[in-house]
This record gives sequence, structure tokens and C-alpha cells, in this order.
Amino acid sequence: MASRKTISHKRLIRWSALAVVAALLLGIATFEISNRNGNHRVTVQALWYGTSSEGQVVSGVTPVEITAVADDPDTPLAVDLRGLQAEGAGPMWTAATSVAAVQAVLESGIDPRIGQLQYSLNEEIDGPSAGALMTVGSLAAIAGVAISDSITMTGTVLPDGSVGGVAGIPAKIRAAAEAGFTQVLIPIGSEVSVDPSTKLAVDTIDQGKSLGVTVTPVRSIPEAYSILTGKALEKSVAAPRPIDSGILQLLSTRSEGLILSAQAVQDSLQPALGSESSGSESDTTTPATAAEPPALAESPSVAESPALAESPSVAELIDAAETALAQKDPVLAFAAAAEASLAARRQTVSATFAAQRDTPLVELTAQVAIEAEESRVLINAEIRRTAEFPVTKIAQLPALGATLAWGDFALSSINIVQDRLQAVDTFAELVEIAQFLEVAQFEAETYMTADAEALQYLGIRPMSDTKATVGLLNAYVDLLNYAATSNRIYAESLGLDNSSSPYLTDLISESASQATIDASKTFKLRGPTAQVSRRLGVAMLSFVETTQLVNNLTAQASTTGDDPPNLLPIKDPEQVQSEAEAANQIAKGQVRKIHAADLDPSAIQWHSQWGADLAFGRLPQTSDEQKLHGVVFQWFAVLQSRLLVALNGLDVKN
Repeated sequence: MASRKTISHKRLIRWSALAVVAALLLGIATFEISNRNGNHRVTVQALWYGTSSEGQVVSGVTPVEITAVADDPDTPLAVDLRGLQAEGAGPMWTAATSVAAVQAVLESGIDPRIGQLQYSLNEEIDGPSAGALMTVGSLAAIAGVAISDSITMTGTVLPDGSVGGVAGIPAKIRAAAEAGFTQVLIPIGSEVSVDPSTKLAVDTIDQGKSLGVTVTPVRSIPEAYSILTGKALEKSVAAPRPIDSGILQLLSTRSEGLILSAQAVQDSLQPALGSESSGSESDTTTPATAAEPPALAESPSVAESPALAESPSVAELIDAAETALAQKDPVLAFAAAAEASLAARRQTVSATFAAQRDTPLVELTAQVAIEAEESRVLINAEIRRTAEFPVTKIAQLPALGATLAWGDFALSSINIVQDRLQAVDTFAELVEIAQFLEVAQFEAETYMTADAEALQYLGIRPMSDTKATVGLLNAYVDLLNYAATSNRIYAESLGLDNSSSPYLTDLISESASQATIDASKTFKLRGPTAQVSRRLGVAMLSFVETTQLVNNLTAQASTTGDDPPNLLPIKDPEQVQSEAEAANQIAKGQVRKIHAADLDPSAIQWHSQWGADLAFGRLPQTSDEQKLHGVVFQWFAVLQSRLLVALNGLDVKN
């Protein structure tokens, strides 16, 4: 968390107002208390550092009370503003507590409609880095167990329940030692951290030893929970069954089709490739996905770029896909074939615009605008059709939400395209926008439809009470939306919607457009699960993107006392690798848990393996951007798995 610091009265009022607005959208996250006859309270000791008004680095420990309160069943999702109205509770604190509460509910898998979590903070403090500690504290409050008074931790919490990197760890370790703690948990990968006092890299484990503090790196919330409470959050269970054979077959078939389409593009462009070849690659032939659009202002023009040169990446990806098929690894084959097909389609865009180089820019812009609107209509129709899939089994419902998230992501991307088309200055910019539109179209056409086709193969046990299951899922959707809104309010409170970083502004733009989607108004959806599935897709996407956003907000060092502490950006290559390893470990645990509950983990297995193949660079020339996308895929798989476990718990009771 950030330092206690002098905050102007005007800024404090603004922060408090933002916090209240976020809370009123839903209320503090709710849960089923282990002891319904009383409340349970724990206190966690949050570490913080920051800059004093004199410019000195300061650090310390602040207690945060977390209380599990039995709720009146006649007023579910009640709002508790006690902690949010505490002096100094800024929008980052609101975001951190909301994400912590949602993670605790997801991790515990309990009904979020019959209780509430209260957070109390009575100091002027704000910052994100106690998120993981507050998640553990929330889980302890739910379970009615105590937190060790000799151990504390620092770290954010990411969408899959892994512990995210933070800065200022050496200062926090000093604060922990001065407060008498004997052990500090830190995010794995943070064994070396820059000391904000000296600006030098410090071995945090050696530093801890010199201060009499054991510094322990941890990957996940379950791992931290077991250390802080002395109790295991997860049980060891047997390995799961393989991915359903029907899903593997459809992935093989789709891979073959994608290989053919990629090769056909290469063959059709061969005359241009031969005449323009320079033996090198360009950004327009490198495989990419839509989560981080190209930087338009830095893009070379088509005339200046070897965009039509023969692309080793496409050829190598085709070879990788064919090899994976031969080795009977259809998941890897699908990943490679899809990336090859996408890269080839981007080549087609370059070739098309190169042939129209003399056409007035305004005419070309109008053509792209028409294509964008046509794509919106087609994707909306596909979303509607997919949402109305006749769900009969528990495993299908969260998988359907994840499927629809692909379509909503594409719609968000088209929103960005249409906004950018309003102010196109150069031919090169328009080419990049058109390629970005191609990515959005491809992901909706390829990934959403593949997920939709897989739905028929999911599930072992039918739902026994569809209405009750839909009611529970709607409650989880409300929680995810609450956390996403809190994250967005924090970003906007810092003015980052006008950031100079295209990466951040695009994330904000996409998450804001997702927040405006209302399935009940956009579509007349038919079927008992259609509307909640659409809501779930939007909520999952908003939650993942805004949590990623919060963990990339302050990549630069703080320059004033009022700024929050800087975080380690998730898109940093080393951090991405660490997060991929954590996500892989968590996903495997979730798959085992689902298998032990006699449920079908096939969708989670497929998506987590797909993400791992990207994140660990198992494709030729895997870019840093693709690795980040792989981590995001893993996050979605874990979210999907936790919702499946929660829905199954209700179904078993019924």
C-alpha cells in the first residue's frame, strides 16, 4: 500500500466520493459465513511505503480490519460503507478491497448472496499492494480462522488468484522488521527489488536475514493462505481425465482448415512477395492478437515497409501446426495454425492497401468504416446465436460465458477502430487500423466459434435446478462487475483515460465500452441461460482487463507524494514469465479439483494449455505480446473453473 501522507481536503473529498460511487454500484462482496450465529473478524497488517512531504522515503505497517458479517436474507447484497468512508480511503483502496473480496468469494466458492465483508481503515492511506494480503484475510474471515500475528505480506492479487509484483519491497521489509514481524511473504520473482531509498537493486532474502526477517516468495493466494493461517486451502487430488475426444477432434479439424487458409494466402500473394522481397520481416507479418493494438504513430508506411516480404513466421507457424498434428497435440496445433492464419490475413490487408496506394485517403477511410460496421452487425448476430445455446449441464454455463467474451472483446476492438477512424491523418495509420480490425474479425470468427462448437462436448451431469443456478451466477456477475467498476474508477481518478500510453488508454477504452453493454437492451435473448451467459462474458472480460489495467497503471516511479507507489507492469517480459508459471500451477490445481468433483474439466484444460503454449513460447518466434496474451488466456481458464466449482456446490445442495 502507499504511504500515509498529507492529502489535500479537496482531493480527499474527491477520493471518498469516488469510493462511495463504486460501492453503491453493488456493495461490498458477500459470502456464506461458516458460523451463521455470529461475525468473525481478522486484522491484517498491511505494509506500505511512499514519499513524505519532505521528499524522504518512508514506510510502515497499517492494520486493516476485515469482518465477515451474517446478512439479512431479505436484503442480500447489502452495502457497507463503514470502511469506504474512513478518512483517507482513496479509489485505489476501494479497488484493492473490491478485487480482494471478489477473489475470496471465487476462491472459497460460496454463495455470495447471504453475507457481506466489511473492511475498516482509519488512516490516510491508499495503494494496491496489500491486495493479496486482504484476499487472504477475507478468506480467513469467511472460514473463521486466525491470521498469524508474526507474518505479513505484500503483493497484488491477479485474476487467477496469483500474487502480482509490487515495488518498494526493501522499504517494506524494513518496516516489517521494525514492527516486530519475523516473516514477510513477497511475490515470487521479486527476490531482487529496487530499494526506493537508494535506487539500488537489493537481494530481499539476504536483506531479510540481516534484519532477522524470513522473506518467503509465494506464487498464489492458496500458498500464502497456508503460511499465514497454518491451514491448507486446497487438498491434493488425483490427476484428471484427458480433454474430451470430441474437443480434440474439432481442434484438429479446425487446425487443418486454418493451415489451408494461411497457405492459400501465401500462394495468392506470391507474385507480390517475390517482387517486393527484402528477406526481412515487418510488424505487419508478425503474428499478433488484439489485446494491444499497434502503435499507430510509430508505424512505417506500406511503401517503406517490407510488409509483403516472404514471412518466415507464417511458414514456420504452418510447419509447427503440421508437426503438432502429427504428434497428436491438437491444442498446440490450433494455436500455431490460428496464429499463422491471422498473420496471413494481416498480409492480405497490407497487399490490398498497397494496391490502392493512389486512392484518396478519405475514400479508403470510408471503406474501412463500412467494413467495421458490417463486422459489428455480424459479430452481434453470432453473439446472439451463441448465447442462446441450450445449456443443460453445469460445465457448459461458465464455458458459454467465456465463449461470449471473445465476441465482446471483438466489439470493444471495433469501438476503438471506429473512434480512430474519426481522425486518420496518414495512409500508414489507416493500414494499421485496418489490420487491427482484421484481428478483431478473426478472433470472433475463429476463437468464439471454436469455443461455441466445443460446448456440445462439455458436461457429465445435468443441472438439477436451472433457475437456482442462474440466480447464483447472476450474483457472481454482479461481483465481477463491481470489482471492474472500482478498478476503472481508480484509473480515471488518475487521469489515465488521457494517458500518453496507448496500451493503458486502449485498456480503459475497451473496459469502458464493455461496461455499457446491456444484454437485455441489446438483444432479445431467448432461453433461461442466454442473458446471464451474455452478462457473464462481459463481466469476465471487464474484470480481467481492468485488473490488468490496475497492475500497469504506475509503471514509472512516483514523482510526488500524492502518487501511488509504482507497480511492476505485468507486460514486462520477466514478470509475464513469472505470472505464466503461477497461472499454470493454479490452473492445474483447479483442473484436479474439478475432476475430483466428478465434473468435466475439458474446457479449462484446453484453455489453460492453449495459454501455456503461448506464454511459455512454444510457438516459433513467439513475441512478448503473445506471451502476455497466453497469461490472459490462463486467467480466463481459472475464472471459468472457479465459477464451475461454485455452481456445482449449489447444484449438489439441490
